[in-house]
Amino acid sequence: MRTIYVVTDNRAFVLEAGGHGAKAESFTPNVLAKMKLKSDADGGGDLIFEDHWNYSLASKQIEHVRRGFFGLENVRDAERVVRNVLSSRGKAG
Repeated sequence: MRTIYVVTDNRAFVLEAGGHGAKAESFTPNVLAKMKLKSDADGGGDLIFEDHWNYSLASKQIEHVRRGFFGLENVRDAERVVRNVLSSRGKAG
């Protein structure tokens, strides 16, 4: 599986491609504004945009759903990029 993280002035994307096709997730500024940072001692970590629990009636299973940018080498730099893009929205023009 190959994963690409993209940040634009309108949203962030997670693009995944592998042997069984491709998948894209999109996160709006409202979702990004609530992001959480999880960092490791070495400076790596995750930017978590969505974090919630789902219950499936069919399987009667509870699933922890986390979406975001995972396994980043320098998570604080990535957080800074996302926050800078969010804060610059609407300032141009």
